[in-house]
Amino acid sequence: MTSYNFVSAEQADYQKEEAVVLAFKEEAMREAFQEIEMRSLLDIAEKDGEKSSSDLSFEAHSYLDTSIIYSDNVWHVADNVKNDLWLYLNPEVRLTLGNFLELYMNKLQQELELDLGAQITHSFLRSVDLSREAPYGRLKYGLVGGRNKLNLSHYFIRGYELTSDLAADVEGLTGYQGSETRLNWEYSFNRFGIGLGYERRANEYAKQYKISNTFEDNVGIITAFLNLTPKTRVFLEYDFGRYEYTKALTNVSDYDYSELWVGANGKLSKKLSGLIKFGFENYKYESGTSKNNLMTIMADLEYKQSSKNILFLDLSFGSTSTGYVDLGVDEQKSVELGFLHNFNSKLSFKGDFSFVNDNYHSSQVDNTYGYSLTLNYLFQKWMKIKLGYEYQDRSSTVHTSEYKNNKYFLGTELEF
Repeated sequence: MTSYNFVSAEQADYQKEEAVVLAFKEEAMREAFQEIEMRSLLDIAEKDGEKSSSDLSFEAHSYLDTSIIYSDNVWHVADNVKNDLWLYLNPEVRLTLGNFLELYMNKLQQELELDLGAQITHSFLRSVDLSREAPYGRLKYGLVGGRNKLNLSHYFIRGYELTSDLAADVEGLTGYQGSETRLNWEYSFNRFGIGLGYERRANEYAKQYKISNTFEDNVGIITAFLNLTPKTRVFLEYDFGRYEYTKALTNVSDYDYSELWVGANGKLSKKLSGLIKFGFENYKYESGTSKNNLMTIMADLEYKQSSKNILFLDLSFGSTSTGYVDLGVDEQKSVELGFLHNFNSKLSFKGDFSFVNDNYHSSQVDNTYGYSLTLNYLFQKWMKIKLGYEYQDRSSTVHTSEYKNNKYFLGTELEF
C-alpha cells in the first residue's frame, strides 16, 4: 500500500535533488556489479568449461495455427463483391542449435535457428482460387563474442497475394516468390558503438504482373549508438539504397534513396518501451526527377500501464514504394492504436484501431480505416483459443480502389 508524507517546498527540492543523485549512483553501481559479475562468469567458463556457455545445445519445437475464417468481401474489391468461408492452417517446425562449432576456445557464443512451415487455405464455398499452399523457410544465425555481435537471416516464401493489392478492383490471387536477407554487425566501445548492415527484399510475381510489379530493394545501413543504460539506446542511422522494378521494360520508375534517422529504442521509461525515430529522406529517379528533405517519422511503442493493461502505438509518416507501380511513389501516413487487457492468467482481450492515408504521385488519394476485436483464452500452456472480428473500409478519389470488408474468425494456436 502506498504511503504519503507531507513536507515543505524546500525539503521537497532537496529530497528531489538527493533522489536524482542517488538514482545515478545506484545505476552506476548496478552497471559496475553487472560488469564484475559478467567477467567472473567468463573467467569461470574459461577455467572450468561451464556447460551453459560452451557445450552443444539443441531444441526442437512445432507450432500449429489454425482458423475458420469468414469474409463478406474476400477479394477486397469495389464491385462484384463475393463472400467466402475457408480453413487456414499454418504448421511450423523450429530447430535451434547452439555452440555447434569450436570458435576461439569457445569464447564466441553462437546460435543457428531454422524455421520451416506453410500457409495453407482451403475454401468451403465457391472460391477455388482461394485454396492454396504457400511454403516458407527462415534461417537465422547469431554470433556474440566480446565487443562484437553478428546476425544473419534469410527468409523465403512461395506465396500468394490479393491481386487487388497489385491492380485495383481485380479478383483472385497472384503468386510470387519472395525473399528477405539481413546482415548486421555491431562493435561496442563500452557504452558507445558502431554498426554496419545490409538488407535486401525482392518479390517476383507471376503471370501478367511479372513485368509491372516485380521489384528488388537493396539498402546499406551505417549506425552509431550510445547505450544510456543496459536497456536504453539512442542512435544515429544513415540508410542508402536502390529500388528497382527488375522485370520492367524501362527503368524510369527505378530510384536511389537515402534516409537519415535519429532515435531511441529499448526501455524508454519505467513503463514505456519500443522504438521511435525521426529523420529526412531523399529520392532520385532515373526519369530525372527528385524529392529532397522529406520528413519521416516511425514509432513502435508499448506502454505497460499495469500488469493487466498494455497500450500499443504504431506510427509511420513518410514516402514508400507502392505495389501499384503505375501510381508512383506513395506518401503514406499511418497510425495504429491497440489495447490489451488481461482479465486473469488465462483470458485476455485485444482491440485496435488503424488509419492509413495514401497520397499517390498520380494524384489519387486513399483513406483506409479499420478496427479489430480479439478474445484469447489460454486453455493449456500449449493451447490458445481465439475469437475475433475485423473491419476495413477504404474510401478513395477513384471508385475502383474502394472497398469494405467484414471478417470473422475462430481459431487455435498450438505449441509442442
